[in-house]
Amino acid sequence: MTASGLLAATLYLVPALLWAIIARQLWAYLRTGRPRSVTFNVFRLQTSAIALHLASHVALALLPAGGPSTLALGLGLARDLSLVGCLALGRHAIRLMPLPERPPGRAWLAANYGFAASAGLALTLAHALPGPAVSPTETLARFCALPLGLLCLWEGWR
Repeated sequence: MTASGLLAATLYLVPALLWAIIARQLWAYLRTGRPRSVTFNVFRLQTSAIALHLASHVALALLPAGGPSTLALGLGLARDLSLVGCLALGRHAIRLMPLPERPPGRAWLAANYGFAASAGLALTLAHALPGPAVSPTETLARFCALPLGLLCLWEGWR
């Protein structure tokens, strides 16, 4: 671990803790027996996925520098899968936020989460196959995240 790795871990840790606290509060809200809106269900999952994504960045930053290890590959996969999951859940949350909310239909849900699942499968295969260390899988993660990110912007704009 280098000083820059420790700094990066610290910078990722602050928002990771913030999102974990928000997720914890939303899960605690579920236990109170209050109304269980679809919006809150998606928000609970969304905030948990964001906290997991940022926590994987913290863990990766704290790993010792060197060649790719099994732990680094697993954490990289968790980071990439949680990114795709965050974007799919975020797009779903955006659909539920306007008043009145526009609940998505089955076809929309199938397309949204189907793309996320296929991107997750591609990322899992990319991490599992032997080959160059991290660069191609990071490029693939960004390529898979780009359409979902653009669709999130489109949903928010409408």
